[in-house]
Amino acid sequence: MLFVFNSFVALMLWAFYQSCTTDPGGVPQYWGFHIGDDVKRRRYCKMCHVWKPERCHHCSACNRCNLNMDHHCPWLNNCVGFYNRKFFIQLLVYVYICIALVLLFGFPRVVSVLDDRLNHKAGLLLLHPRNFFGLLAYAVSVLLAFSLFNFVKFHLGLIRDNFTTIENFEREPGVKSKYDIGQRWNVEE
Repeated sequence: MLFVFNSFVALMLWAFYQSCTTDPGGVPQYWGFHIGDDVKRRRYCKMCHVWKPERCHHCSACNRCNLNMDHHCPWLNNCVGFYNRKFFIQLLVYVYICIALVLLFGFPRVVSVLDDRLNHKAGLLLLHPRNFFGLLAYAVSVLLAFSLFNFVKFHLGLIRDNFTTIENFEREPGVKSKYDIGQRWNVEE
């Protein structure tokens, strides 16, 4: 079981590294509009002095325009965009799997420690430090699992519907993404 947990920790660290170091995607230097491309809304970034393609937004933290920008993540010190969104989603899933494994494998030990304390009528404050910190780590894992569940669910829903976080906040309730090409293809994209 330790091998399984350590494998997921390694995958989580790899996804974290990739999320932090992969460029989210900037606007190509000579990107522009083609002749006869009048139907698309033209947007110009006054900060970067470039014409922006659709789904491109300027990040004030990075001070640049990013393709398919989802959001700026302070935990990664990087924007989540076109080229690193896959790694960000992998990171979220691997973190959640690691927490689930901690909860699953730690549960028998927690029950054993609590049962021992309750049977001996001793308080939790008289626990051996190893048991105390084990219970504390388990409690933190439970809190993280509950708080991350909705975050992971939210981002997987955005992937399924082909929205970015920015587009999700700007959209009208119940409106489908104009980039929605079906759930399977949205996830694959």
